[in-house]
Amino acid sequence: METPEWLAAAEQVPSWGYLLLFLATAAPLLPNGSLVIACAALAGQGYASAPLIVLVVVAGTVCGDLALYGVARRLRRCPLRARRIPAARRIRRRFLRLLREAAARTHRHGLAALILLRFLPGGRATGAVAAGLGEIPAARYAAAAVLAEAAWTGLYVSIGYGGGSAAPHPLVAVCLGLSIGCAVGIAGLLLRRPA
Repeated sequence: METPEWLAAAEQVPSWGYLLLFLATAAPLLPNGSLVIACAALAGQGYASAPLIVLVVVAGTVCGDLALYGVARRLRRCPLRARRIPAARRIRRRFLRLLREAAARTHRHGLAALILLRFLPGGRATGAVAAGLGEIPAARYAAAAVLAEAAWTGLYVSIGYGGGSAAPHPLVAVCLGLSIGCAVGIAGLLLRRPA
């Protein structure tokens, strides 16, 4: 029986490489789009498994989202204390006001807003915190997080895999993937900024 192509590619990357990818994508405050695109570019060259990358990235991002959601829910029940420093109180009040506004918008526009928010720079963390501070139940948020992360991962892996398949050398594929990831991030920031 012949080994499937994606399984043979997975054997080329050591298991700790996929573990590092999981840990890097689980961190909700790190920009990791370029990393996902670069890994997918290596998959396009045959050095990694694209399906395994998709599974690892979706699992990592969903775990990170749920962890941040849990922290935000805890903060909703037991807010931060900053009584001694007047500037810290003002910053805290403003920060909590902004988060409550985001939570109200998220609750008003529903889970579709959480999914769309994932594609904006910083939207992953904002959506998780807004959902945690809002009245969105954990099961509904988890479903939205899985959908959002699957769509985001599919897009970024497709970009990287396509670029990696077209590149003549693995190093060129990784550089191309990182460049595309940076360009997508910059475009997102420019689109997000008001005119």
